[in-house]
Amino acid sequence: MTDYTKTSELKAVQPIRKLKWEKFNETGIKILDLQHELIYFNAIQILNSYDNADKKELGNAFLSLQKSLLSHLFFEENIMLEYEYPDFEKHRKIHNMFREKFKILKAQYTITALSKEFLEGLDNLMQVFILYEMREADLQLVVFLKKTQTFNKKLARFLKKIVVDN
Repeated sequence: MTDYTKTSELKAVQPIRKLKWEKFNETGIKILDLQHELIYFNAIQILNSYDNADKKELGNAFLSLQKSLLSHLFFEENIMLEYEYPDFEKHRKIHNMFREKFKILKAQYTITALSKEFLEGLDNLMQVFILYEMREADLQLVVFLKKTQTFNKKLARFLKKIVVDN
């Protein structure tokens, strides 16, 4: 797994606005795929409508993005712990990098709302999320999970427990 948390500034190939949600973004685990897609569409909503949407609408979109991203990271970490994923610490380090960068974005948003710097930062963070977290780190996790014979039964129990507990 590439340790891109040590890279000071990752630049992706093209703006996220030009990336389309594609089938190849999917991991094959429906709950993770739905979470990834929601994160993507929340980011796209902000990036594509910032110049003609009202601030309240964009604020709500930003809150939705924050909730979907942070809850996804928490959910994924719980799965990794449940299945004793051997690269848990490395993967969590990546998640912590996303949390930290999102915290910086949130502060920028609070101060400057939809400045060019904020939009570029959001675009870059979402590119890194798609290109590295989803397409690299999460796929490695999925390969591990699918090798686990009891994965489907345990995941069903785990999901039921989360729904009942929350």
